[in-house]
Amino acid sequence: MSGYNISIANGTYQVKMHFADTYTGTQGLGKRVFNVSLENQQLLNNFDIFSEVGGNAANVKTFTITISDGMLNIVFGKVVEEPLINGIEVLALST
Repeated sequence: MSGYNISIANGTYQVKMHFADTYTGTQGLGKRVFNVSLENQQLLNNFDIFSEVGGNAANVKTFTITISDGMLNIVFGKVVEEPLINGIEVLALST
């Protein structure tokens, strides 16, 4: 597993995760599949970027989460090939 631990004030946030599979070796159904968890909640299960938008195309997933321990925990779990994230936006809704 891989991921990020981001120090952040307690509150409610919108997390936008940006995905795009730009590597031709994983552009195909089932060639890159992974799970994504925020704050110990699995929000994407067997996520396959290519199956949703194809190759070289943006796919943005938006989640609302509440932080209560001063740390945003993001975990990627490998299913097939390595997980991929191109960008993460964290926007405060309330703190």
